[in-house]
Amino acid sequence: MDERDGSTNRSRRTPAVERAAAILRLLGAHPHQEFTVSQLASQLTISKATAHSLVTTLNDAGLVARSRRATYRLGLALVAIGQAAALADPVVDRARREMVAVATATATTVVVSAVEHGEILIVDTTGAPPTATPSRPGQRFPLAPPLGTVFLAWADEEQITSWLRAGIDGGGVDIARYRGELARIRSRGFAVGGEADATTRVSDMLVALSSEDDAGEVRDRLADTVDALRRGDHYFPDLRHDGPHAVNIIAVPIFGPGGKVALALTATGFDRPLRTSEIEQLAERLRQSAATATGRLDTT
Repeated sequence: MDERDGSTNRSRRTPAVERAAAILRLLGAHPHQEFTVSQLASQLTISKATAHSLVTTLNDAGLVARSRRATYRLGLALVAIGQAAALADPVVDRARREMVAVATATATTVVVSAVEHGEILIVDTTGAPPTATPSRPGQRFPLAPPLGTVFLAWADEEQITSWLRAGIDGGGVDIARYRGELARIRSRGFAVGGEADATTRVSDMLVALSSEDDAGEVRDRLADTVDALRRGDHYFPDLRHDGPHAVNIIAVPIFGPGGKVALALTATGFDRPLRTSEIEQLAERLRQSAATATGRLDTT
């Protein structure tokens, strides 16, 4: 993890820029929904006058687009900016190439994700139609147990402690169990998340966040469901047994400059339970692509 994890100096931030960025993040998380000024103000807990001033400025810059109904969505200028950002970041550029290669070879959905400002951000996704609710670029997940193990397994003690504390604040975290799981992930080189009713409900609620005007209640239900996952022993399959295991994700790290985890490469969308040997084969294919991306980075 790097400066995208939100560890930069907070005292140097500009409130107006932060609010404008919050509007863009909100619209990016809901690409199929348009917002009125009142809805934006309510979602971001700012005044209507402030929200109106911000979207007017963003609209003039082409970063948001205003409809005839006086609702707002992301502007087309962000398409070029997003493409340029992906090309400018060698980690993302190479990971996206490997994402496509893995998806083609394994007939699964493959996701590239990162940690940004204390959340897991979906950077890109491709591949076979998923069997569950799909992830999409711009979606954000809480970086709290049990989510994010592939990032934390190679993190320093301060980051691990902060992650565990987020789980403790939510209730129900067995610190020894999670530390043991991080050690196992680091030893074998990949993370595995088990399928569960709660996992599916998380996906469904992420879609609801994109379609409901009042997302507050959905966010509360999402937090409760993550807590249920956090307390469940079933989330981490025991790979010492051949299974089959009801697996939801298999994830490997992509290391950036300095040996830190920059991104995660994740296969998901499995249409049936997998045996340990199948999980290991898929993990090996992911590791090969992650190593290729990392190796290319080392030559730049």
